[in-house]
Amino acid sequence: MSRVRSTRSTSDGAPPDCDPHEYEYEWIHPELSGDDPGARGYHAACASEDGLRLFVFGGIARRQSIAALEVIELSTGRVELLATTGPTPSPRFGCSLVAYGGRLWVVGGGNGCDLARSGHDLADVLTLDLATLEWARVETTNRPHSP
Repeated sequence: MSRVRSTRSTSDGAPPDCDPHEYEYEWIHPELSGDDPGARGYHAACASEDGLRLFVFGGIARRQSIAALEVIELSTGRVELLATTGPTPSPRFGCSLVAYGGRLWVVGGGNGCDLARSGHDLADVLTLDLATLEWARVETTNRPHSP
């Protein structure tokens, strides 16, 4: 994780520009507590819309794709494995994950046990309602291109 601070001050109280050169970046290693997410790679992660939580989904662990979803409370470092309902996404790695409109959106990815193309590309879209923790599949109108 990293922490970002502005290195530019403004006397009129206006926020600093979004110029990345006017910020100071620092890597931090917070102490985590709660559920152990375990080691994994090629997972997806995104911040909640309010910036207070970090969601981590999927990835490869112990040579297999996983579908675990954890949330990290950034102020405390507490990790929780979320218990969800509905049509859970299949195990996958390399997918996209975004928080928008009170939902998490999972798009695509791949399954299998490694990056050597042992599985298949996935083209599905699922959402998780963050209020109810219920998954739903999203119908898409276009067919994806073949790999």
